[in-house]
Amino acid sequence: MACSDLKKRIEFALKDLVKKHETFSLDEINTYLDPQNRMDFKEIFEIAHPFLCEMNASWHGSINPIGIIVSVNEPVVGKIHVVQNYFPDFMQEHEWSTIIELFKEKGDVKWVKILGGLLAEYIKCNPELKEVNFISPVPCEKEAVQRVGYDSNMLLANEIIKETGIPVIKVFSKTRKTNFCKIMSLNGKKEFIKGAFSLSNDVLVREKHILLLDDIMNSGTTVKQLAEMLKRSEAKKVDVLVLGKGVMA
Repeated sequence: MACSDLKKRIEFALKDLVKKHETFSLDEINTYLDPQNRMDFKEIFEIAHPFLCEMNASWHGSINPIGIIVSVNEPVVGKIHVVQNYFPDFMQEHEWSTIIELFKEKGDVKWVKILGGLLAEYIKCNPELKEVNFISPVPCEKEAVQRVGYDSNMLLANEIIKETGIPVIKVFSKTRKTNFCKIMSLNGKKEFIKGAFSLSNDVLVREKHILLLDDIMNSGTTVKQLAEMLKRSEAKKVDVLVLGKGVMA
């Protein structure tokens, strides 16, 4: 079975399992696959992980030998919007990951108008995002800002406000570095990210529909942590908007 077909099958299996069970073992996905395509826990998790993030599922256990138990609870994040797949013509002409790297890591600021324009266009085409009260960019690493000379998420947010008029409010600040948590396990990331951000003003977020903005989502741990902080401060709804997904190691 081709990789794309296998991913579609696994996505279907996850959605079906979520409908039928509040808690299930990730290994149950194998019951949806032909015998020759069945995989071990690690292989299943690597493919299923992005879909689990989009479903706002939580999980515990180890990759091997007992497998992973998935729980589907009341979602903290309303919806994770990934812009990458919604502009096929642009994707055919450009290498998406290269453009984001040039903008985010190499200081090639000319891409901000194009990337910000795509984000704004996506928002305008999605009625559910027109009710957003304000956009809150995820804080970038201080070292990254110093290296490229700008906060990439704030620049993107400023481009969005030009085209949509949605206010941008920076409600989060970073209390410590988080860039090296990329090499950690998922459970390690969840623990490490706790306390890495502070919320500047509880009153601003109360009863508000907030759109968290990030350039790249890897594990989804950061945006979920920020969404939890907002919900604890009585935010009405929290959605997430990202340019694309990183590759899980």
